[in-house]
Amino acid sequence: MIKFFTPFIVFMILSYLITKVQRRTSPRNSARISMAVLLLGAATSLSLLVHFSIMWLMVLPRVGPILHNILNNGSEHFGGRSELYFIALVILVIAIIKAMLLVRSDRQIRRSHCGGLVVVSDSEMFAYALPGAQDGVVISQGLVQGLSKNELNVVLAHEQAHLDNRHDRWILVGRICTSFNPLLRHPMSNLRFALERIADEAAVGICGNRQYVARTIAKVALGQSKIDYALGMASFGVVDRVRDLSFNKKNDGPLRYVVLGVGLLAMAALSALQWHHIALAIATVCV
Repeated sequence: MIKFFTPFIVFMILSYLITKVQRRTSPRNSARISMAVLLLGAATSLSLLVHFSIMWLMVLPRVGPILHNILNNGSEHFGGRSELYFIALVILVIAIIKAMLLVRSDRQIRRSHCGGLVVVSDSEMFAYALPGAQDGVVISQGLVQGLSKNELNVVLAHEQAHLDNRHDRWILVGRICTSFNPLLRHPMSNLRFALERIADEAAVGICGNRQYVARTIAKVALGQSKIDYALGMASFGVVDRVRDLSFNKKNDGPLRYVVLGVGLLAMAALSALQWHHIALAIATVCV
Protein backbone atom coordinates (compact mmCIF):
# COMPACT_ATOMS: atom_id res chain seq x y z
CA MET A 1 0.00 0.00 0.00
CA ILE A 2 2.79 2.42 0.88
CA LYS A 3 4.24 2.21 -2.64
CA PHE A 4 1.09 3.84 -4.01
CA PHE A 5 1.27 6.79 -1.61
CA THR A 6 5.03 7.39 -1.66
CA PRO A 7 5.16 9.09 -5.11
CA PHE A 8 2.18 11.26 -4.16
CA ILE A 9 3.74 12.33 -0.85
CA VAL A 10 7.10 13.11 -2.46
CA PHE A 11 5.28 15.01 -5.21
CA MET A 12 3.46 17.25 -2.72
CA ILE A 13 6.72 18.01 -0.91
CA LEU A 14 8.39 18.97 -4.19
CA SER A 15 5.42 21.12 -5.21
CA TYR A 16 5.65 23.03 -1.93
CA LEU A 17 9.38 23.65 -2.37
CA ILE A 18 8.99 24.72 -5.99
CA THR A 19 6.22 27.20 -5.19
CA LYS A 20 8.49 28.77 -2.58
CA VAL A 21 11.30 29.27 -5.11
CA GLN A 22 9.18 30.41 -8.04
CA ARG A 23 7.83 33.53 -6.32
CA ARG A 24 11.21 35.15 -6.92
CA THR A 25 10.99 34.71 -10.69
CA SER A 26 9.32 37.04 -13.18
CA PRO A 27 5.49 37.08 -13.15
CA ARG A 28 5.10 35.33 -16.52
CA ASN A 29 7.55 32.58 -15.66
CA SER A 30 5.97 32.19 -12.23
CA ALA A 31 2.54 31.75 -13.86
CA ARG A 32 3.89 29.08 -16.21
CA ILE A 33 5.56 27.20 -13.35
CA SER A 34 2.41 27.38 -11.22
CA MET A 35 0.32 26.00 -14.06
CA ALA A 36 2.79 23.16 -14.62
CA VAL A 37 2.66 22.26 -10.93
CA LEU A 38 -1.14 22.36 -10.94
CA LEU A 39 -1.46 20.18 -14.04
CA LEU A 40 1.10 17.63 -12.80
CA GLY A 41 -0.49 17.68 -9.36
CA ALA A 42 -3.95 17.05 -10.77
CA ALA A 43 -2.60 14.23 -12.96
CA THR A 44 -0.86 12.60 -10.00
CA SER A 45 -3.91 12.91 -7.74
CA LEU A 46 -6.21 11.67 -10.49
CA SER A 47 -3.99 8.64 -11.04
CA LEU A 48 -4.15 7.75 -7.35
CA LEU A 49 -7.94 8.11 -7.24
CA VAL A 50 -8.43 6.17 -10.47
CA HIS A 51 -6.12 3.40 -9.28
CA PHE A 52 -7.98 2.87 -6.01
CA SER A 53 -11.34 3.17 -7.78
CA ILE A 54 -10.32 0.43 -10.19
CA MET A 55 -9.18 -1.72 -7.28
CA TRP A 56 -12.65 -1.39 -5.75
CA LEU A 57 -14.63 -1.85 -8.95
CA MET A 58 -12.63 -4.83 -10.19
CA VAL A 59 -13.76 -7.00 -7.28
CA LEU A 60 -17.48 -6.34 -7.57
CA PRO A 61 -18.19 -9.33 -9.83
CA ARG A 62 -16.42 -11.59 -7.35
CA VAL A 63 -18.46 -10.58 -4.34
CA GLY A 64 -21.82 -10.94 -6.14
CA PRO A 65 -24.62 -11.40 -3.56
CA ILE A 66 -22.63 -9.90 -0.71
CA LEU A 67 -22.31 -6.50 -2.44
CA HIS A 68 -24.53 -4.90 0.18
CA ASN A 69 -21.98 -5.93 2.84
CA ILE A 70 -18.95 -4.74 0.90
CA LEU A 71 -17.99 -2.06 3.42
CA ASN A 72 -18.79 -4.06 6.55
CA ASN A 73 -17.21 -7.33 5.53
CA GLY A 74 -14.74 -6.07 2.96
CA SER A 75 -11.67 -6.86 4.99
CA GLU A 76 -11.83 -10.54 4.21
CA HIS A 77 -12.10 -9.85 0.49
CA PHE A 78 -9.77 -6.88 0.10
CA GLY A 79 -7.27 -7.25 2.87
CA GLY A 80 -8.86 -4.47 4.90
CA ARG A 81 -8.63 -1.89 2.10
CA SER A 82 -12.16 -1.83 0.69
CA GLU A 83 -13.13 1.27 2.68
CA LEU A 84 -10.15 3.19 1.33
CA TYR A 85 -10.90 2.12 -2.25
CA PHE A 86 -14.56 3.09 -1.90
CA ILE A 87 -13.67 6.50 -0.43
CA ALA A 88 -11.30 7.10 -3.35
CA LEU A 89 -14.12 6.32 -5.79
CA VAL A 90 -16.46 8.75 -4.01
CA ILE A 91 -13.80 11.50 -4.03
CA LEU A 92 -13.17 10.89 -7.73
CA VAL A 93 -16.87 11.20 -8.59
CA ILE A 94 -17.21 14.38 -6.51
CA ALA A 95 -14.12 15.89 -8.16
CA ILE A 96 -15.43 15.15 -11.65
CA ILE A 97 -18.83 16.65 -10.81
CA LYS A 98 -17.16 19.75 -9.35
CA ALA A 99 -15.00 20.17 -12.45
CA MET A 100 -18.06 19.88 -14.69
CA LEU A 101 -19.90 22.49 -12.62
CA LEU A 102 -16.94 24.87 -12.90
CA VAL A 103 -16.94 24.54 -16.69
CA ARG A 104 -20.71 24.99 -16.82
CA SER A 105 -20.59 28.07 -14.61
CA ASP A 106 -17.83 29.58 -16.76
CA ARG A 107 -19.92 29.09 -19.91
CA GLN A 108 -22.97 30.65 -18.31
CA ILE A 109 -21.01 33.73 -17.26
CA ARG A 110 -19.61 34.13 -20.76
CA ARG A 111 -23.04 33.91 -22.35
CA SER A 112 -24.68 36.36 -19.93
CA HIS A 113 -22.25 39.26 -20.46
CA CYS A 114 -22.82 41.69 -23.31
CA GLY A 115 -19.31 43.15 -23.24
CA GLY A 116 -17.94 46.66 -22.94
CA LEU A 117 -17.49 48.84 -19.86
CA VAL A 118 -20.21 48.37 -17.25
CA VAL A 119 -20.61 50.81 -14.36
CA VAL A 120 -22.42 49.36 -11.34
CA SER A 121 -24.23 51.57 -8.86
CA ASP A 122 -22.22 50.76 -5.73
CA SER A 123 -20.43 53.03 -3.27
CA GLU A 124 -17.57 50.56 -2.78
CA MET A 125 -14.50 50.69 -5.00
CA PHE A 126 -14.02 47.62 -7.14
CA ALA A 127 -13.21 46.58 -10.68
CA TYR A 128 -12.91 43.21 -12.34
CA ALA A 129 -12.57 41.72 -15.80
CA LEU A 130 -15.54 39.80 -17.14
CA PRO A 131 -14.73 37.62 -20.17
CA GLY A 132 -17.40 36.53 -22.57
CA ALA A 133 -18.40 36.46 -26.21
CA GLN A 134 -17.53 40.14 -25.97
CA ASP A 135 -15.05 40.85 -23.21
CA GLY A 136 -15.83 43.60 -20.75
CA VAL A 137 -14.83 45.31 -17.52
CA VAL A 138 -17.11 45.95 -14.56
CA ILE A 139 -16.38 48.94 -12.31
CA SER A 140 -18.33 50.54 -9.50
CA GLN A 141 -19.68 54.08 -9.26
CA GLY A 142 -17.61 54.43 -6.10
CA LEU A 143 -14.47 53.67 -8.10
CA VAL A 144 -15.31 56.30 -10.72
CA GLN A 145 -15.94 58.93 -8.03
CA GLY A 146 -12.99 57.98 -5.84
CA LEU A 147 -10.23 57.88 -8.45
CA SER A 148 -8.72 60.47 -10.72
CA LYS A 149 -8.82 60.02 -14.48
CA ASN A 150 -5.23 58.75 -14.58
CA GLU A 151 -5.86 56.32 -11.73
CA LEU A 152 -8.96 55.03 -13.51
CA ASN A 153 -6.86 54.48 -16.63
CA VAL A 154 -4.48 52.36 -14.56
CA VAL A 155 -7.37 50.22 -13.34
CA LEU A 156 -8.74 49.76 -16.86
CA ALA A 157 -5.29 48.90 -18.22
CA HIS A 158 -4.89 46.29 -15.48
CA GLU A 159 -8.23 44.64 -16.23
CA GLN A 160 -7.70 44.80 -19.98
CA ALA A 161 -4.43 42.92 -19.52
CA HIS A 162 -6.37 40.10 -17.84
CA LEU A 163 -8.68 39.92 -20.85
CA ASP A 164 -5.93 40.18 -23.46
CA ASN A 165 -3.91 37.39 -21.86
CA ARG A 166 -6.97 35.16 -21.29
CA HIS A 167 -6.24 34.89 -17.58
CA ASP A 168 -9.77 33.62 -16.98
CA ARG A 169 -8.77 30.41 -18.77
CA TRP A 170 -5.77 30.01 -16.51
CA ILE A 171 -7.95 30.48 -13.43
CA LEU A 172 -10.52 27.97 -14.69
CA VAL A 173 -7.88 25.30 -15.38
CA GLY A 174 -6.31 25.93 -11.98
CA ARG A 175 -9.63 25.55 -10.20
CA ILE A 176 -10.34 22.31 -12.04
CA CYS A 177 -6.95 21.01 -10.90
CA THR A 178 -7.65 21.89 -7.27
CA SER A 179 -10.99 20.08 -7.48
CA PHE A 180 -9.00 16.85 -7.80
CA ASN A 181 -6.63 17.77 -4.98
CA PRO A 182 -7.43 20.54 -2.46
CA LEU A 183 -3.79 20.43 -1.34
CA LEU A 184 -2.92 22.27 -4.57
CA ARG A 185 -4.37 25.50 -3.21
CA HIS A 186 -0.89 26.89 -2.56
CA PRO A 187 0.26 26.68 -6.20
CA MET A 188 -3.20 27.97 -7.14
CA SER A 189 -2.59 31.01 -4.96
CA ASN A 190 0.79 31.48 -6.62
CA LEU A 191 -0.89 31.32 -10.02
CA ARG A 192 -3.43 33.98 -9.09
CA PHE A 193 -0.68 36.20 -7.68
CA ALA A 194 1.44 35.81 -10.83
CA LEU A 195 -1.51 36.69 -13.07
CA GLU A 196 -2.21 39.80 -11.03
CA ARG A 197 1.45 40.79 -11.28
CA ILE A 198 1.36 40.36 -15.06
CA ALA A 199 -1.60 42.73 -15.19
CA ASP A 200 0.19 45.15 -12.84
CA GLU A 201 3.21 45.25 -15.14
CA ALA A 202 0.92 45.86 -18.11
CA ALA A 203 -0.53 48.86 -16.27
CA VAL A 204 3.01 50.09 -15.59
CA GLY A 205 3.71 49.86 -19.31
CA ILE A 206 0.73 52.16 -19.94
CA CYS A 207 1.35 54.83 -17.32
CA GLY A 208 5.14 54.44 -17.03
CA ASN A 209 5.27 54.87 -13.24
CA ARG A 210 5.56 51.85 -10.95
CA GLN A 211 4.93 53.83 -7.77
CA TYR A 212 1.78 55.35 -9.23
CA VAL A 213 0.38 51.91 -10.08
CA ALA A 214 1.25 50.67 -6.59
CA ARG A 215 -0.54 53.60 -4.97
CA THR A 216 -3.60 53.08 -7.19
CA ILE A 217 -3.83 49.40 -6.21
CA ALA A 218 -3.55 50.31 -2.52
CA LYS A 219 -6.19 53.03 -2.89
CA VAL A 220 -8.67 50.66 -4.53
CA ALA A 221 -7.98 48.00 -1.89
CA LEU A 222 -8.77 50.45 0.92
CA GLY A 223 -12.15 51.23 -0.63
CA GLN A 224 -13.11 47.63 -1.33
CA SER A 225 -14.83 45.06 0.84
CA LYS A 226 -13.54 41.54 1.48
CA ILE A 227 -15.30 40.13 -1.59
CA ASP A 228 -12.82 38.16 -3.69
CA TYR A 229 -13.31 38.84 -7.39
CA ALA A 230 -11.47 36.28 -9.55
CA LEU A 231 -9.83 38.93 -11.75
CA GLY A 232 -10.33 41.95 -9.51
CA MET A 233 -8.01 44.93 -9.39
CA ALA A 234 -7.38 44.71 -5.65
CA SER A 235 -8.82 41.35 -4.61
CA PHE A 236 -5.69 39.27 -4.16
CA GLY A 237 -2.17 39.69 -2.80
CA VAL A 238 -2.37 43.47 -2.54
CA VAL A 239 0.43 43.92 0.01
CA ASP A 240 2.91 41.71 -1.85
CA ARG A 241 2.01 43.25 -5.21
CA VAL A 242 2.55 46.77 -3.92
CA ARG A 243 5.88 45.69 -2.46
CA ASP A 244 7.00 44.07 -5.71
CA LEU A 245 6.01 47.14 -7.70
CA SER A 246 7.83 49.41 -5.28
CA PHE A 247 11.10 47.48 -5.12
CA ASN A 248 10.99 45.36 -8.32
CA LYS A 249 13.42 42.75 -6.96
CA LYS A 250 13.31 39.55 -8.99
CA ASN A 251 16.01 36.96 -9.54
CA ASP A 252 15.76 35.24 -12.92
CA GLY A 253 19.24 33.74 -12.74
CA PRO A 254 19.97 30.49 -14.61
CA LEU A 255 20.68 28.52 -11.45
CA ARG A 256 17.17 29.18 -10.14
CA TYR A 257 15.66 27.87 -13.36
CA VAL A 258 17.88 24.81 -13.32
CA VAL A 259 16.57 23.99 -9.84
CA LEU A 260 12.98 24.59 -10.92
CA GLY A 261 13.46 22.55 -14.09
CA VAL A 262 14.88 19.58 -12.19
CA GLY A 263 12.03 19.81 -9.70
CA LEU A 264 9.39 19.83 -12.43
CA LEU A 265 11.03 16.88 -14.20
CA ALA A 266 11.05 14.94 -10.94
CA MET A 267 7.36 15.74 -10.43
CA ALA A 268 6.57 14.60 -13.98
CA ALA A 269 8.42 11.34 -13.32
CA LEU A 270 6.44 10.76 -10.12
CA SER A 271 3.18 11.39 -11.98
CA ALA A 272 4.22 8.92 -14.68
CA LEU A 273 5.03 6.38 -11.97
CA GLN A 274 1.53 6.71 -10.55
CA TRP A 275 -0.02 6.11 -13.97
CA HIS A 276 2.30 3.14 -14.41
CA HIS A 277 0.69 1.62 -11.31
CA ILE A 278 -2.71 2.01 -12.99
CA ALA A 279 -1.48 0.23 -16.10
CA LEU A 280 -0.24 -2.66 -13.97
CA ALA A 281 -3.58 -2.85 -12.17
CA ILE A 282 -5.50 -2.97 -15.45
CA ALA A 283 -3.11 -5.57 -16.81
CA THR A 284 -3.73 -7.68 -13.71
CA VAL A 285 -7.47 -7.52 -14.26
CA CYS A 286 -7.17 -8.44 -17.93
CA VAL A 287 -5.02 -11.44 -17.13
